[in-house]
Amino acid sequence: MGSLQPEQKRIVIEVMHEYLAAPANPDGGKPVELQADLDCNRDLPQRIVASLAPAIEAIVRRAFVFSDSGHTAREMVALLSTKLHQGSVSERRFASVAIGLHTQYRNAATHEYERFSCSFEEARYFVAGLRVLMALCDQITGKK
Repeated sequence: MGSLQPEQKRIVIEVMHEYLAAPANPDGGKPVELQADLDCNRDLPQRIVASLAPAIEAIVRRAFVFSDSGHTAREMVALLSTKLHQGSVSERRFASVAIGLHTQYRNAATHEYERFSCSFEEARYFVAGLRVLMALCDQITGKK
C-alpha cells in the first residue's frame, strides 16, 4: 500500500474487514470460504486432463494391438494417420479423435503441465473424447 493516502488505506482495510466478516450466503457459505474453494479447484480441469491423458495410448494399444515396447508416440501417431486414411469407418473416426486429443491435450498436459491450462468445458470434451474412443475401440475389436 505504498502509494495510497491514509484515507485510501483506511477504506481498503475497512472493505477487507467487511469481506472477511460477511455473513453466510443463502447456501450457507461465506464469501471468503467460497473464494478459497474456487482457488483450490482452479486447476482441476488441468489435473483431470493430465491424469487421464495416458489413457489415449492404452486405448490405441487395445484397438490396434499396438504394444509399448519399442514404439514411440510418433510411431503411434503414424499408425493412427494410416488408419485415418486407409481404415474402416470406425478406424477413421477412432484415429481422428485420438490424434486430436493426443496432439491438443495429451502432449501439453504431460510435457508442459506448468503452462497447460484448459476450461472445465475442455476437460469435459476430453473425457467425452475418451469415451468415444472406448466405444469405437469396442466396435473395432468386435466387442459390441
